[in-house]
Amino acid sequence: MHHLTIVAEDRTGLLVALSSLLADNGINISDIQAKVYGTDAVIHIAIDRLEDSLRVLTEEGYHVVNDNSVLVRVADQPGALANLARPLTAVQIDIRAIRVVQRHADFSVISIDCDNNDAAREVLRDILVR
Repeated sequence: MHHLTIVAEDRTGLLVALSSLLADNGINISDIQAKVYGTDAVIHIAIDRLEDSLRVLTEEGYHVVNDNSVLVRVADQPGALANLARPLTAVQIDIRAIRVVQRHADFSVISIDCDNNDAAREVLRDILVR
């Protein structure tokens, strides 16, 4: 089983749209958890076909990250990325990949893949989305 996190604007029918999209492509959801943060829905799913799931969801415009990534919420202001990276650098955690998953007027949700994601989660625990 593979785990993904989807970040989408919360709306009525979102779970219907996601589950139908995956079902229409023969992808089985074995577990799902969802939570709303302001106007965003953060949905964790366990699926049987990782690559197909990533392709189908991103083609439909969903923001998807592999569950190994660290998902954080930061203020959308100059210097926010430096402030995010600084504490990781201080404890010798290397960022391998970083991506803005969602952007709003006052905050952004960022996905980070580090050389030690567990340690990164501990360092960034105050701003974790999950």
